[in-house]
Amino acid sequence: MRPVSFLAVVVIASVAICAHAQTSQSAESYVSRGNDRYSRGDLDGAIDDFGIAITFDPKWAAAYDFRAAAFYSKGNLSAAIADYSRAIELNPRFAAAYNDRGIAEKANGDLEAAIADYDTAIKLRPRFAAAFSNRGNARLARGDLEGAVGDFNKAIQINPDFAEAYFNRGNARQIQGKLDAAIADYTKAIQLKPDMSQAWCNRANARNSHGEPDQALADSNQAIKLNPASAEPYSARGVARRRKGDLDAALADFDKAIELDPKVAVFHNNRGNALMIKNDLEGAIAEYSRAIEIDPEQTEIYLNRGHAKLLMGRATEAESDFAESLRTAGSRRQVIQQLIQEYKKSGAQTR
Repeated sequence: MRPVSFLAVVVIASVAICAHAQTSQSAESYVSRGNDRYSRGDLDGAIDDFGIAITFDPKWAAAYDFRAAAFYSKGNLSAAIADYSRAIELNPRFAAAYNDRGIAEKANGDLEAAIADYDTAIKLRPRFAAAFSNRGNARLARGDLEGAVGDFNKAIQINPDFAEAYFNRGNARQIQGKLDAAIADYTKAIQLKPDMSQAWCNRANARNSHGEPDQALADSNQAIKLNPASAEPYSARGVARRRKGDLDAALADFDKAIELDPKVAVFHNNRGNALMIKNDLEGAIAEYSRAIEIDPEQTEIYLNRGHAKLLMGRATEAESDFAESLRTAGSRRQVIQQLIQEYKKSGAQTR
């Protein structure tokens, strides 16, 4: 099981600060200072300044949009959505505010509302590339792969230098199993933005799945160099090292990934796979069990734990895990059933 990052690379559309007849000079100065603070990471200071600007000019829609972006960056999604909604109320043709509210709604788990807002943003601005890309991310999260790819294609058609759209399309294509196309998209994203660490990481994941551990190792090393605090590149490097037979180094990478983010099921699953190869079946089962506690709907983790239990002679428990893997398999049920039969017959290695 290879992770595809869903840390969607979205572009929160900015709104030019345009003086208008009703906007006081004081409001403009506070918005200017708020934007400066926002760019330096002083979110609380930015929120305060945008709030003062709103006090001076409570009908300036852009000020609400700016404050909403700061709330969003702080993780206060309800406040962000409220401010975006106020901006839209003041200016119903504010396409960027619909786009931005869609981003917050998607982060809040409301995919239908997000898609509706992206639809409106696109209706108001038919060549709004970021809105197409963001709608594609929402459709991807909903499982509409074809719709997502269509939106990413449109975003790229509008803006052929839109690195995030290539990255997002690569994610969709990797899920579709179109690994060559996914790698090509990540490569284009990297060409456009060489410092996009997530593109290096996701290309490493795709290359691992494509059977290219040497290239995956190089990509994951670059991702770690660009962002050493991100957990996923360590996991990708661990998979590459496991495939190259360097199990101790692989385990060290999985340990690092888990240290940085202990609540990602796939990291524990990957560590379990390495322990299986080292014949530490108890350790592998413990890792798979932790992964299942985090995400009880992952087919391969039940499959892997069932395999480990089968190898230990715990056939009844293995059958229970195999049944769960079939329950969660969806359209892949036939493939999973075949793997279960292979495990029962030959004790094949984990996927």
